Amino acid sequence: MGEEKFDPDFPFAGLRVLEVTQGIAAPGAGALLAVYGADVVKVEGLAGDWARHLGRCFDGMCASFVANNRGKRALALNLRSSEGRAILGSLAKKADVLVENFRPGIVAKMGIDYAAVAKKNPGCIYVSLTGFGQEGPYRDRAATDSIVQALSGLIATNRGADNTPHKVAIPIVDLAAGMNAFQAIAVALYAREKTGRGRHVSVTLLQSAAMLQGGRIVEDVVTGGNPPQQLTVPSNVFSTKAGQMIVVALNNDQFQRLCALLGAVALADDPRFASPENRIANEAELLPLLAPLFVEKTAAAWSAIFEAGDILHARVNDHGEFLEDPQVKAMDLFVWTEQPGMGRIPLPQVIGAAPLQANTSKTRTPRLGEDSAEILRELGLAEDEIVKLHKDGIVRSPEIS
Repeated sequence: MGEEKFDPDFPFAGLRVLEVTQGIAAPGAGALLAVYGADVVKVEGLAGDWARHLGRCFDGMCASFVANNRGKRALALNLRSSEGRAILGSLAKKADVLVENFRPGIVAKMGIDYAAVAKKNPGCIYVSLTGFGQEGPYRDRAATDSIVQALSGLIATNRGADNTPHKVAIPIVDLAAGMNAFQAIAVALYAREKTGRGRHVSVTLLQSAAMLQGGRIVEDVVTGGNPPQQLTVPSNVFSTKAGQMIVVALNNDQFQRLCALLGAVALADDPRFASPENRIANEAELLPLLAPLFVEKTAAAWSAIFEAGDILHARVNDHGEFLEDPQVKAMDLFVWTEQPGMGRIPLPQVIGAAPLQANTSKTRTPRLGEDSAEILRELGLAEDEIVKLHKDGIVRSPEIS
């Protein structure tokens, strides 16, 4: 690609990405590559990615699938057939980036393991995103976000008021792994510009979970396995006369100002709460003293008071309230776009990328095999060959159906 054609808003334009993935984490990396201009071909089996059907479905796909597969082209192949694997091999031979997330050994049966791909395409950036990596006693285990949250200590750390461990509701490890994969791909592409060589990059859910909890794990070690539940107190949710809000005091000055605004100056002078360390140690005594004060006013009223007093605070919003928040609207944080079967949906803009535009290929998620015929034509197959592959159950193409 010539320098004069380079568009800094879409730095990955012209980049060919082959994504042979399922689930949330690896597809999330592909979605980010697409936002920055890459041509991402998502290959699925004829039954489709199982993540199409997580939760409530609309027109054959769920909300999570839409969020992690926007902007791609979809090819449905019978990956157990020699013809389907030959097509997959042809795509791998031309790919700048290949992303797969199967357990070790499975891609070798498909003929697209790293050694096979690198032999014919040495410049390929080959990414394996797995639960536990290519080595070790867990390498062959299946893994999901929930499994790794539990194994990594994240669930044990996330305790509620009842002291019961809780899973983080959103698939935070999956999402982090997808971002880590995207970051690793970007770095590998930069290195390829200098060396001309591709590489095999291993990204794991387990390492992503460790990275998320780096500070907490260190704290656990240095405190002999007895870290405080919070880094600062208060940093809690309080119920008000109408609505809930979170209030945070990071230091003595903020705590003293908070107490003054609440009309509880005596709490700031109480030796039990006179330092950050004391407030953490005596959290169980402090919170019951603060809680009744908040119910005297609404969340909106307290927010105005705390804003004027420069106190860290926020209303506890649901997603509907978040979408309507004036700051969200001022930042154009979401693009509202049409998705077949779902109607008008909000997609978050991506940091550092050109703003997504509504009702374009970059904001639409394809149906299973939607682009199969187009992709096969680009490989040089004739129309009669494509029709035969469809009729023989090698390819699924709604266009032919």
